[in-house]
Amino acid sequence: MIALGIGASAQISLGSGTSTGVMPVLTNWGYTYSQQIFAKSELNAASSGNITGIKFYLGASSVITNSTTWKVYIGHTTKTSFSSSSDWIPLASLTQVFDGEISNTGGEVTVTFSTPFAYNNTDNLVIAVDENKADYDADNYFYTFSGVSNSSIYYRSDTNNPDPTGTLPSASSRSATKSRITFLGLSPNAPACPSVSAPVAAATGVSVLPTISWAAAATASSYKINLGTTPGGTDIMNMVDVGNVTSYTLTTPLNYSTQYYLTVYATNVAGTSAGCTERSFTTGGITCPTVNSPANNATGLSLQPTISWSASAGASGYRLSVGTTAGGTNIVNNVDLGNVTSYTFSSPLSINTDYYYTVNAYAGGATSASCTERKFTTIATTPVANDECTGAISLNPGGNFDQNAIVATNVNSTNNTIATCQTSSNNNVWYSVVVPASGNITLETKGVTGSTFTDTVMSVYSGTCGALTLIECDDDDSTDGLFSLISLTGQTPGATLYVSVWKYTGNSSVTDGEFKISAYDASLALATNEVKGDAKNAVKLYPNPFSEVLNISDAANVKNVLVTDVSGRLVKTVANPGSVLQLGELKQGMYIVTLEMKDGSKQTIKTIKK
Repeated sequence: MIALGIGASAQISLGSGTSTGVMPVLTNWGYTYSQQIFAKSELNAASSGNITGIKFYLGASSVITNSTTWKVYIGHTTKTSFSSSSDWIPLASLTQVFDGEISNTGGEVTVTFSTPFAYNNTDNLVIAVDENKADYDADNYFYTFSGVSNSSIYYRSDTNNPDPTGTLPSASSRSATKSRITFLGLSPNAPACPSVSAPVAAATGVSVLPTISWAAAATASSYKINLGTTPGGTDIMNMVDVGNVTSYTLTTPLNYSTQYYLTVYATNVAGTSAGCTERSFTTGGITCPTVNSPANNATGLSLQPTISWSASAGASGYRLSVGTTAGGTNIVNNVDLGNVTSYTFSSPLSINTDYYYTVNAYAGGATSASCTERKFTTIATTPVANDECTGAISLNPGGNFDQNAIVATNVNSTNNTIATCQTSSNNNVWYSVVVPASGNITLETKGVTGSTFTDTVMSVYSGTCGALTLIECDDDDSTDGLFSLISLTGQTPGATLYVSVWKYTGNSSVTDGEFKISAYDASLALATNEVKGDAKNAVKLYPNPFSEVLNISDAANVKNVLVTDVSGRLVKTVANPGSVLQLGELKQGMYIVTLEMKDGSKQTIKTIKK
């Protein structure tokens, strides 16, 4: 593109950016001779005048040690391009203005003319550069821009140094690529109006975040935009300078279905283009959001599914309708959800039922129209028994994970809450556990071989169902990969805790299925002598562990038998027991059996019910 450079003295600069090319010399070849035509319209000079030098541009750190011996020529020409590979402008039509060594100074190569060149501001200009130093520099090209087709021509060789005073060889190539160049000593005119290409004049259905594009104007250093809702209006943009670019995308959405009036101006040190043509365009209506899930006609969905969608450009909110018939709204009737991109049903839907839903976007008074209605069908069976807190499955604490671990599942569960420590979670199930006498308890989940439920999220609560207080939430603290583990201390012995386990939804490969869960504490692990009983005890209890009955070796001396669980709760009392205690009604786990002897002594033995 063409741009104006502003310095301490008059100058005209053409081109911008850091694209590189073959002009004015090819540093990775031994020798180069090039000619470039710069049209009067490109120069856009305010008047005729003396050109005192030129500047070329390249990277500030570019090394051109082997490409620094130059002769530079300048001349007038009526040509706008080179017609063939032999269409060189003869040296007789050019004036030599430099013969010596050049250097890269901070990314600029300045060629100061030995004698100023008088530009007539009528013809086009040609610049010729003859690079004569042997050897080459690897790929340290000069900055270029794209001009008129075949407006440059060049010859390069590693062995043959062309002599422009003699017969020149056929050019290696012609090109539209020309040097970024500054002409020192000339003053520019204010630039002409840029030619706007987008939005097309009188265009309709334009995005509310449109991209305005235009062609570069000769010698422009930047561009300014007027945009309003009335002819000549500037209520949206008032001569906003967008810089030395040829496109600008609005960052604040326009209104939907509204006509706008646009003018783009070019500016440089001499002034701003005048009389530029205003054009209008009309924005389209707000677009329907793209719904991501559930998939249309999806089946087997949970009873509390999540509907999600992608944001519509410029939308300030979304409305949802859901019904049990096509077009129906008996479940959700055009409810304003606000500026969100998902909605999870707060109450369970019906089992094995078709639901029809539509998501619309809105902004101000505009609402998307004719958005596609989609359908999903809920699961065909009763959710799992422990889908809600009130159906929590009781965990029997053991001495370690494996002792009393159970295989659990969340298949057919619904989503009645979200984990606070990981919002990418759903389809939770519930468990409960009684805190043992130590006041410590560990809750842990692990994987089941073959199950695709490979990532859990877990929370532990105190209180009662419907009035729970979060104690701790965990995502991935277990040593078993991506599973959860929570270790609690200082809890109230005998208190009931509630445990919720979710499926992590941030990985599509994790699906509902089986997993292991266990509650345990080291205080519940029996030492060998505790399991077998103390040899010094006069009375023995056996077998230990037991299944249904527990035998007393010397029942004649026992007055009472007290059986308590590990939380300290008395679960059974037997007065004047016989030699066989019937304990089949006890749940699996550890118990403390206290023998109150007829002589007033007591004997306590830990036992395990298998």
